[in-house]
Amino acid sequence: MMSVRDRSAGVLYVIVCGAPAASSVDEFIRLAQDAGWLIRVIATPMGERFIDAARLAALTGDRVRTGFRMPDEPDELPAANAVVVAPATFNTVNKLGGRDHRHVRGWPAV
Repeated sequence: MMSVRDRSAGVLYVIVCGAPAASSVDEFIRLAQDAGWLIRVIATPMGERFIDAARLAALTGDRVRTGFRMPDEPDELPAANAVVVAPATFNTVNKLGGRDHRHVRGWPAV
């Protein structure tokens, strides 16, 4: 497996929400990989219903994360250099706009 340092662009988290457009997120992932990004996919519970997690895992070389990490479990994700929410549903945009960051890793709870 390639280390993060082997990629010039850095680590990109792709957050997948529940909408029909999520079914083609693999196209975006391929484009980002061609640009040098190391991709880590995180799907919301509804987003998971629209994707083929096994196919995305094969494409990225890492499992798709869909559940919450328990406090005693190790944090396996490398630090992100960028985050893309695709597709960004109305619900997700409202949570981010309203500073409801409880479910976004690394963001302070307000």
